[in-house]
Amino acid sequence: MPLKEELRSPLQPPTYGNLVTILSIDGGGVRGIIPSVILDFLEHELQQLDGEDARLADYFDVIAGTSTGGLVTAMLTAPNEDGRPLFAAKDVKSFYLEHCPKIFPHDGNPLAPATKVIKALSGPQYDGEHLHMIIQEKLQEKRLHEALTNIVIPTFDIKRLQSTIFSSYQLKKHPSLDAKLSDICIGTSAAPTYLPSHSFQTEDSAGNLLKEFNLIDGGVAANNPYDAAKSSSWGVLGWLAGGGSTPLVDVFSHASSDMVDYHISTVFQALHSKENYLRIQVFVDFVYKDLFKLVQTTLFIRA
Repeated sequence: MPLKEELRSPLQPPTYGNLVTILSIDGGGVRGIIPSVILDFLEHELQQLDGEDARLADYFDVIAGTSTGGLVTAMLTAPNEDGRPLFAAKDVKSFYLEHCPKIFPHDGNPLAPATKVIKALSGPQYDGEHLHMIIQEKLQEKRLHEALTNIVIPTFDIKRLQSTIFSSYQLKKHPSLDAKLSDICIGTSAAPTYLPSHSFQTEDSAGNLLKEFNLIDGGVAANNPYDAAKSSSWGVLGWLAGGGSTPLVDVFSHASSDMVDYHISTVFQALHSKENYLRIQVFVDFVYKDLFKLVQTTLFIRA
């Protein structure tokens, strides 16, 4: 479905003169709770200044996110019937608290580690059914061109073996990218070994195929610790399921994240604008119940 002609106007100018404001949100599955809590706090403070209708999409010229960060991006920028954000930041936090246990169910069985190894060999650990259902229910038919500010959501196409970036900036040149936000979110969230890959197509107004996508988590190309004593003896199975996690995937994601941080911070320093770059990095290495304790503690501190 091509962009409507009236939507092909030039991109809106920066909100604050020559200063372009960018919000970038990392991936990390259930760890999306952490940025959702921080963003809820930020939006609450902005509302104290500008009124209760203030939303993060009003303040950022670009919102970007990979994997679960892509889902947060879509939720913050998808429009409701009145042309305002469909979700407030507090709704995103509530979404994670309610649905993460269903998307990533925790297995308390003592044999769970062995089961994870078997699943890693035969298929993804989670079927993704609840994730797909709830994303499609929340975002419905909303498409990329409808986002209330410019957004950028990276994915990786395993059929073409190349990154596919769903970007507001590319829509005029590549209308085939105007996919449903739900499909984009499911694609960028499809972390290898954790969730199944996602395929879909975009069509023009006459129903003709524009492009087919076969996507996995954008974190394999654009995302945000294991010691040598433990990993030195790992073989294929160890790198797939060592330490109750998936070390190989974690290494890819954290390595690219660190390099992105290094490159961006270097650019800002070269432009004498290092005070305009802020990265909030939280390293977590605990099971879900401890993560929820962390979120509860954060909420208590805010209160």
